[in-house]
Formats: sequence, C-alpha cells, structure tokens
Amino acid sequence: MSGSDSAPSTGLRSEAVSLNESGPWPPLPYDEWKDTLHAIHMWTQIVGKIRLATTPLLNHWWNSSLAVTPRGLTTGTMPTGAGAFQMDFDFVQHELVVVTSRGGRDAIALRPMSVAQFYREVLAALDRLGIADPKIHVKPNEVADAVPFPDDVTLRPYDRDQARRFAMALLATDRHHLMAKIGADNRHAFACPPVVSEG
Repeated sequence: MSGSDSAPSTGLRSEAVSLNESGPWPPLPYDEWKDTLHAIHMWTQIVGKIRLATTPLLNHWWNSSLAVTPRGLTTGTMPTGAGAFQMDFDFVQHELVVVTSRGGRDAIALRPMSVAQFYREVLAALDRLGIADPKIHVKPNEVADAVPFPDDVTLRPYDRDQARRFAMALLATDRHHLMAKIGADNRHAFACPPVVSEG
C-alpha cells in the first residue's frame, strides 16, 4: 500500500498550516454564498440536535455544538447502546460521514437538496447502522419562520467551493481561538465553548 493518500483536487490550498501562521482569510461574500450557508445551517442544526439528544446536558446546551476538524465539523463521540458513533461534515469530499465503534460506516453526499431530504437521509443512515432514531425536536431553533425539518421541502443550493471556503474560515477561527486559550491558560481558567453551536 502506498504511504500517501490521494484526494480529488478542489482548486483550493490544502497543505498543512502551522497554528502560528496567519494565512489569508478565505473570501466569503454573504450575497454569493447565503443560500449554501442557509442549507449548511439547517443541516448542522439537525446533526447538532442529534448530539444534544444523545449526550449529557451541558450548561448553555454546549453539548449541541460541533467541533472544528481539518475537513469541516464533527459531533465527536456519542453513545449508542453498548457502543458509540460519530458524525462528521467533510467539506473536502462533500459528505456527511457516520461511523460507529462496531466498524460501521455510512455517508450522505452533500449536494443541492431540501432540508426534508437531508433529514430523511440522516435517519436512514442511522437506521442502516443500527442506531435508534434519536427523536430530536424537529423545529429549527433561533431562526425566523422556522419550518420543521420534515416539512422544509424547498430545494437548497449547495456550492462546493463556498462550502470549502467556509471550512477554511472555521479552521482559521479555531486556530486563533486555540492560540488565545493557550495564552490565557497560564493566567486564569475560563470556559471556552466550541466554535459552532446549534440548540
């Protein structure tokens, strides 16, 4: 087996960046990516609510938050029966990946679709992996004119380049957040919520 992995080119820089390096902020003009943003916002609410339903409650509902990874966002480990599972938004390969401690893996392609379609596909993936329906609250939080996920049938665009830039912005934010915490830890302890939080 080769010692290197190959991945499809995205047209964007993907090399490792030092935590101390300040790279250029990726361009994310709101008017150009707002439709993709709204889609990702609703998708992360669904996945965040799954984490909220399957993990112990933390103050400010921080257990609904998603943590930044080199490729996007993750729930981290969530318990299920005698095992565990994890859900990762991969904005490099453009898929939501679900893995289990029993060796199971399923993936949903991130693409233009309705919130209702995404919600159905997430529940179907969990079912295929033997994970019970977490019975989340299906109405999105803190948005105007909140439509329950199963009823939100409007097609949502998904721009792969804009989603990749979003992941790069998250990583840059997380890097600066980490460096600030490292500096502050020598002076005092404080609570640090993850970068993305959905209730």
